[in-house]
Amino acid sequence: MSWLLALGMPFLLYGPNTLFFFLYTWPFFLALMPVSVIIGIALHLLVKGKILF
Repeated sequence: MSWLLALGMPFLLYGPNTLFFFLYTWPFFLALMPVSVIIGIALHLLVKGKILF
């Protein structure tokens, strides 16, 4: 449900120009995905399961 809010907020703020924003910025988010995976693995190894949600 939060993903719906995350995608809906730019449409409410910027209107139809949001489509062009997504069209031009998705490669940058795709390029940052491996970085976020590596950071997640590093944090998991540092914490070693000590944080419980």
